[in-house]
Amino acid sequence: DLAALADAARYAGRGELARRALLAERARFPGSAEARSAAFLLGRMDEASSPAAAIAWYDRYLAESPDGSLAAEALGRKMVAVAASAGPAAARPRRSAAA
Repeated sequence: DLAALADAARYAGRGELARRALLAERARFPGSAEARSAAFLLGRMDEASSPAAAIAWYDRYLAESPDGSLAAEALGRKMVAVAASAGPAAARPRRSAAA
C-alpha cells in the first residue's frame, strides 16, 4: 500500500507525500526489494533540487542492490547528477594507476 501511495502521490505532483511514503516503506520493510526501489525513487525525486542528495540515494541503492533491475539506470542517473553538481569532468570514468 505504501508503494501505491508513493506512486500516486508522485504522479499527482505531491512530492512531500510521496517522499514520506517512500521513507516509511524503507523504515518498515528494510532490506526488501521495495525498500531498495524506494531508495532509487528518492534519488529521482531529488535530482532537480539537490543533486548531492540524489547521488547519496543512488549510492545507497547501488550498495543495497548492485545487481538490481535499476542498477544501470541508477549508475547513469548518478553520473548525470555528478555532472550537474561537480561538472562534466567529475562524471567521466577514472583510470586506475595500474591501467
